Amino acid sequence: MTAKYGSSISFDVSANQGSTIKLIAGCEGELKNEKYVISPVTQSCDLTAQFEKKTYTVTANISDKSLGSVSSLSQIAKHGNTASFTSLP
Repeated sequence: MTAKYGSSISFDVSANQGSTIKLIAGCEGELKNEKYVISPVTQSCDLTAQFEKKTYTVTANISDKSLGSVSSLSQIAKHGNTASFTSLP
């Protein structure tokens, strides 16, 4: 992309479903409301965008602990991955 010296330029930045923005860096810009704004443009530069999968905490609740237990009550899983629990009598 080409921009005039001293002008402002912006890029729309959005993560796909299940992902989040990890890092936007370069060109001394600023991320605001899913727009990366470089102002003023004073030199050629490179912009880097990194994304990562969202993480979720998955929790097992036991209604009556006298009847059994679960191997792990809480796990963190990335979007699209599986959280597994083992129930114990």
